[in-house]
Amino acid sequence: MAVETITTVLAAAANYDLTDLETARDELGFTDPDKTDDDAFISRAITQVSAAISNYCNRVFALETLQDLIYIQQDPYPWQVPGGVYALQLSRWPLANSGVVAFSGTTHSSTVVDGIKSTAGIATGSLVFASDGSIPVGTTVKTVNPASLILSQAARTSVAGLSMTTGVQVVQTLSVGTTQTLVYGQDFTVDAKRGWLIRLDSFTGISVKWEAEPTTVIYQAGFDTVPADLEDACLRLVTSRFRAKGRDPMLVERSQGQMVGVERYWVGQAPGQKGAFAPEIIALIDQYRVPVAF
Repeated sequence: MAVETITTVLAAAANYDLTDLETARDELGFTDPDKTDDDAFISRAITQVSAAISNYCNRVFALETLQDLIYIQQDPYPWQVPGGVYALQLSRWPLANSGVVAFSGTTHSSTVVDGIKSTAGIATGSLVFASDGSIPVGTTVKTVNPASLILSQAARTSVAGLSMTTGVQVVQTLSVGTTQTLVYGQDFTVDAKRGWLIRLDSFTGISVKWEAEPTTVIYQAGFDTVPADLEDACLRLVTSRFRAKGRDPMLVERSQGQMVGVERYWVGQAPGQKGAFAPEIIALIDQYRVPVAF
């Protein structure tokens, strides 16, 4: 069953680097804070290497807010089977701040939401959704207080006792102009690590097929902290770039005879290497790679 997904980035990451300048300087043994002559080169290498790893793995690692519009193939007429698939694969994973908490409060056409009985389970940075759509798409929780929240964007209206949720929002389009918002734990659940969206039977709680209807999912995905092995791969490549700065990368040996020096060069890739990365780098990043079918 074919599934087509259109992904929109609602809030892009501020930085896509897999390590930072301070860590790279420490890796290179630069302990003198006044030695900054090479900082521009190191920063550029970090960004370039991070982009190369991301491209090889066919994914974005940084935490972003996303919207997936998912179209599930319908079965052709006259077969009266409505199509559908089991778990939907979201375009990014792992999911972040995916815990869904339902609560009610009062909005004031500002960033303040108060009158909340309990803010237990509401995490800073999680997405917030209002049942009437009055909270702008992509709004997150900036501050959590015992009975109130501060949002990243102002609510459009002032409403008392407004129903809200955090985490992930799933909306199905039943027909043009008619939608239904699914309830977490009753209509759907998520596998945050894999980025799976699982449809539930609201009466039995068992997993069932997703109906062949357009489904819009708003969520956050990516790594808030870069995994240690990814950062290790980035640092190894940055170190290699720095140590080879200004040198022909194909030069293997240079000797000085009595009159004429001798130089030997690799022709083609280094032994055991396929593509841009050495085997030791591939071993670190291959587990993050997303296969691409054409």
